[in-house]
Amino acid sequence: MSRQNHGLTTLFIGLAAAGGAVIALVLAPQSGKQMRRTLRRKYEGARDTVEDLGNRASDWIDKGSELADKAKRKIA
Repeated sequence: MSRQNHGLTTLFIGLAAAGGAVIALVLAPQSGKQMRRTLRRKYEGARDTVEDLGNRASDWIDKGSELADKAKRKIA
């Protein structure tokens, strides 16, 4: 499996898990105030995770660009 397909698969699994978690929270017997608090915490946690993954991806892209530049210099 290529890296791009692996990344998309991971993304879809993560989205499905997040969707399942939201559905479970909505169907759980809680008061509205508790549910909103729980959803807010879960949302903030997911947002932090996505932000962290974005930062990692950016780092990987930068490292890949550096390696490509080194390879170009060696060839030239």
